[in-house]
Amino acid sequence: MVLFADRSSTIWFEFIPVMTPKRPLTVTTDVRIAADQSIRPLSKAQQTFNTLIRKINQNRQCLAEWETILPEFHRKWQKEFLPIFQKIDRLQVEWLFCMDSVIDQKGLSQNERDLLRELICEHSARLLEDSEDEQLKDLYKKHSGSDFDEEEAEFMADLKARIQDDLDIDLSEAAHIDNPEDMLRWMRQKATEQDEKSAYGNTEYTSYAESKKSARQFAQEAKAAAEMKLSLREIYRKLASILHPDRETDEQSREQKTLLMQRVNDAYSSNNLLQLLEIQLQVEHIDQSTINALTDERLKQYNKILREQLKELETEILHRQHTTMDQLQSHAHSLLTPKNLIRQLAEKINLTKRRAELIKQELTVFQDIKQVRLWLKMMQQTRYMDD
Repeated sequence: MVLFADRSSTIWFEFIPVMTPKRPLTVTTDVRIAADQSIRPLSKAQQTFNTLIRKINQNRQCLAEWETILPEFHRKWQKEFLPIFQKIDRLQVEWLFCMDSVIDQKGLSQNERDLLRELICEHSARLLEDSEDEQLKDLYKKHSGSDFDEEEAEFMADLKARIQDDLDIDLSEAAHIDNPEDMLRWMRQKATEQDEKSAYGNTEYTSYAESKKSARQFAQEAKAAAEMKLSLREIYRKLASILHPDRETDEQSREQKTLLMQRVNDAYSSNNLLQLLEIQLQVEHIDQSTINALTDERLKQYNKILREQLKELETEILHRQHTTMDQLQSHAHSLLTPKNLIRQLAEKINLTKRRAELIKQELTVFQDIKQVRLWLKMMQQTRYMDD
């Protein structure tokens, strides 16, 4: 039985966008509210602030580890895995043509020939999902009696019709899409855009009451966003006033302030509150007593910003998990970490090598019609068990 590499879940890493971090990945920080039980315990807002800071630092550390290990992962993937995977591609095509070469030989029953045709059609169609090999298309047509491209076009037309009828979605913008994977991506994008419109109460599918609720929600969110930006701008302006390099006469000090001011600008543009607070501590603009004295009202504003920052970090980490999970053809992405990534890649490489060897061994079966019949019997039993 042939052990095929699963092409359908494979994404070539050259085409995976590597997300660039929006913030420096420095992970050490002294920002926290120090508890003094002799005075009073920390308030709920203070505890939340410390918890968010701790989680952000943990995620920054994790993201830094991902950024460190991914270049090695990609080099190893391209140098050691891709050549083997491409070899499997060639072996699988050879395997299909070997079946084609014996299908009309004496010694096979009609049922055995039908099974060979079924296997050829099934696996050539799967390979053609990621290939434009004309010889493979001819082989598929020879044994299926139909044209692969015409079948795909008919399938896509039917899929679009069902989507339009069942989901009432305008597909005029999707006329150019010719495969299910791209169609799924397009629908996800449209769903995201529709969600964004709904959040503003600006969709024809919402009722009047829902629109009023969305409008109120939008007003609240707009107010919260404005307050958040004001909090950040207050810190930004204070830092800009003391770090402006043009006010420095010493060349070395001017260079240092220029670099710091660049960090301030980056942090402000990405709503990175923690980075701004860290810079304040670094330049001794604030100290621990300043952090401890933050009011609950101010902390509630800060906590909203920190929650958004934590969410962004978690999203970036999840992106890296998903892309490497796709490359490793693994579904256990929750177990995929920077620490075990190279080991899992090594295991995948070894498994793929074994698959290639098994396919090579199986090719020898087609040199003897008796071996072909035994192999077909085993394949038939395997298919019954799978059903």
